Amino acid sequence: MLVFVGVGIAVGSRWWLLMVDAGTETVGPAVSAVAALALVICAMAGIDRWLLHERGRETTCSIRSVNVRHGEAADYYTYRLACDGGRPSSLVRNREIAHAVGRRVRVRYDPEGSAITTLATSRWASDDGRGLLLGAGAALALLVVTGLGAVLTPR
Repeated sequence: MLVFVGVGIAVGSRWWLLMVDAGTETVGPAVSAVAALALVICAMAGIDRWLLHERGRETTCSIRSVNVRHGEAADYYTYRLACDGGRPSSLVRNREIAHAVGRRVRVRYDPEGSAITTLATSRWASDDGRGLLLGAGAALALLVVTGLGAVLTPR
């Protein structure tokens, strides 16, 4: 998810600069930047959820080891897995699984490897991404409206 936010910030800031360079001096550039950020985050996360919903598989795995990485905003736990069928090999979460090593868990994963693996009991495992994709559509509509407003406004 952190990657989605990073890409969203990059796109949103570039859109804001584009709007400012176009001579828009109202709140339009700020609204456009937020809309671009929301578009990228919602689209990327929605597609990830949709892929996992459409072609995801569930399997049972044993947690073999845990590696903790301390970030600025959160800690990330990488769990090495031994799964029935051999895949997936890892699970990354921002929350700890209690008494993890040796524990058996159900995970949902994308056999093609495009979507992020999640616990089968997670709320994300059953989400089809529709709400996020609708949010991306709304953000795109807002970008079009603010962009047209900037282009059509006489200077």
